[in-house]
Amino acid sequence: MQTTGRGLDFLVVGAAKAGTTSLHEYLRTHPALYLPEAKEQLFFTRDEAYEAGWDAFAAVAFYGAPEERRWGMVTPHYLAGPVLWRESTAREVDAPAHIVIARRIAGLFPDLKLIAMLRDPVERALSSYWQAVVLGDDQRPIDQAFEEELSDEALEAARAHPTDGHMYVIGGEYGRLLSGYLEVFPRSQLFVGSTHVLDTDPTALLGDLWRFLGVD
Repeated sequence: MQTTGRGLDFLVVGAAKAGTTSLHEYLRTHPALYLPEAKEQLFFTRDEAYEAGWDAFAAVAFYGAPEERRWGMVTPHYLAGPVLWRESTAREVDAPAHIVIARRIAGLFPDLKLIAMLRDPVERALSSYWQAVVLGDDQRPIDQAFEEELSDEALEAARAHPTDGHMYVIGGEYGRLLSGYLEVFPRSQLFVGSTHVLDTDPTALLGDLWRFLGVD
């Protein structure tokens, strides 16, 4: 797949429940950057959008975006999922979801700068569980939910094809998830930030991030 129009300059890939909403708002305030108003603009994890092509997606998501700015998105799905793939895709892919997502991104935008925000994986897992409970996606008691999600069968299934309500554990396997990106992107194109620093000293983290993106 190729793109003939304007591409992405940077992408916040996650993690989910790790401060990406706050980071999205910070990024949108910078006059040299442009991000769509809404987070979670699903392209690489949604077959319907991916098969239609980047140009069709960008015509809507980046409608009216100034060409001189650096374009980016914040989509935590791109680190661990969930994925919205057709049954045929789920059968045909020869790698776990995080590998396929990274390959899709690199295939279109090999010079893209990637940003990952990471949070204590236990805190992240608990936050993810309680969100699922509030949304009605999981009605299991917390001990049962985590015991079931930690089984070998559940972990294998969730890693291969992540879905809502089954990512409490795999969403915090940062080494495994980022390794998929480092297979297809050089380390210099990956910025890793900490939710703790974003909470306690956002100015320091944003200063590092602006330098990484090459803006004032």
